[in-house]
Amino acid sequence: MQHLLDHQSLRKWLAAILALACGLLGGMAFVYAAGAEIYSGTLTVDTLIDDGDGSCNDGDCSLRDAIATAGDGDTILFDAGIASGTIYLENTLEISKSLKIDGQGRDITLSGDTGGDGTPDVRVIYITGTSEISLNYLTIADGLGLDNEACYPPDYGLWDCGVGC
Repeated sequence: MQHLLDHQSLRKWLAAILALACGLLGGMAFVYAAGAEIYSGTLTVDTLIDDGDGSCNDGDCSLRDAIATAGDGDTILFDAGIASGTIYLENTLEISKSLKIDGQGRDITLSGDTGGDGTPDVRVIYITGTSEISLNYLTIADGLGLDNEACYPPDYGLWDCGVGC
């Protein structure tokens, strides 16, 4: 009799686990069908063009796309095929989530000089909310903003945004 009860308990547990798995998979299918991109961990930028279509699944992933697609706490890296170069920003990169943007091993510049003519045109980065941003091995140059600051808010004590970050 004890063996039968154990078998029944096992069947109940398996049924509960199967129902939970189906519910989770159904929820993920719903999110995917809604067109949302789900990433966890790391995204790789593979172009220096400031393309802002918000997708890294369409054959290119710009820094702006990676920022839009990334989840809170994700890391953004640069593809091995990009050894060096400048991203001339069309407008300010607004960051409202905690991110690490890491250019280690690359020589990448984020420039507020939209036309590449030596004149600062836009602020480079605008951090909103209480986001924690880590910028590693990147040059930030030619930004324009409040009092000619390349980055805003400027009072984090980690960089001199009057000249560049």
